[in-house]
Amino acid sequence: MNLEEYNFYLEKLKNIDYSTQDHWDIFSSKYYDKISDFDCMKSFRTNGISNMLETALPSQDREPLIENNGSYDIDYSAYEIEEIKKRFSELKIMMGDDISKIEFNSAVGNPRRLKQEYDGKECLLNFDDLYHAYAAWQLERFICNLFDTSQVKNILEIGAGYGNLAHKIKIIFKKSKYIIIDLPEVLLIQHYYLSKNNPSYKIVNLLDTNNVNTNVDKIDCDILLVPFHLYKNYQFNFDVVINNRSFGEMPKETLTDYIDWIQKNISLNGILYTVNRYVFTKSLDKNKIRDYPFDNFWNVIISQPQWLQTHLHEFILQRTSHEPNISLEFLLKSFPISTPPPGPIMQKIQTQAEWLRHQNIK
Repeated sequence: MNLEEYNFYLEKLKNIDYSTQDHWDIFSSKYYDKISDFDCMKSFRTNGISNMLETALPSQDREPLIENNGSYDIDYSAYEIEEIKKRFSELKIMMGDDISKIEFNSAVGNPRRLKQEYDGKECLLNFDDLYHAYAAWQLERFICNLFDTSQVKNILEIGAGYGNLAHKIKIIFKKSKYIIIDLPEVLLIQHYYLSKNNPSYKIVNLLDTNNVNTNVDKIDCDILLVPFHLYKNYQFNFDVVINNRSFGEMPKETLTDYIDWIQKNISLNGILYTVNRYVFTKSLDKNKIRDYPFDNFWNVIISQPQWLQTHLHEFILQRTSHEPNISLEFLLKSFPISTPPPGPIMQKIQTQAEWLRHQNIK
């Protein structure tokens, strides 16, 4: 993405009108002032733009960084280095030889990072990136075991952060079309990040509504970016659906619409990979996973607390034509009604008490 293309989509973005959502009503005039400078994107992962899109960058830092033109130090502290090395070692044990299949952190956006050698290569370790590496590994191994991968035509991600997991999955499944549905402001960040990492990809961004073809299969691209308020205007089918963290953050009505739409449009035997908080306390609706409006036509492949983040639950669900003996509804009845504490927390960096103080809506 060059300056001309960036400014083209920025102007489209400035003219979009959509109903904001309480937790994500965050794109102020100061934010627009900042992203109006194309050069700010060179460090979007340390200057506040990716806060709330990136684990380990506290949401409470976002406004001060944006308003005061601040930035994080890209180098980790001694405590953080100790912790990230420990997590990387654990990930290597879990993934084994599969680790060679996963792309690690990119320098695009000037993220915080630690240079580390492994398997004769240098990689940039980043806290957020390790979770995406884990998710990409889970998806790769289950998709390859459950599908003929040549038949995985469309992969859909709802709420894709700054595009890091999309970047990893697209490298693994090169022939699949990758579709992202997200907030218009976030699509611009994803477009920048994905294009800088993958200059050869053809990216179609529906911030430009001149693309009149409403059948997604007939839109020629590697990556398709869809504003969330327009997704129902298009015909979709998909084999894999991914949602990391954002289901819980949505208004309950939006969450219900998405899950109903997924259940109507996912292919038979398609999979849903979702990681969300047991209870999301920062929004008005405070969604609980136990109340997500899933029907019972899902086989539960994985159901467990997420690696290293026990306040989040990891699901891999497979779409089925019949109701299994143990239904998803039955399983969800045992899920927590209040948010569990996170763990393991980095006590030398942020205590549990400090973490919990920022979990309730202001």
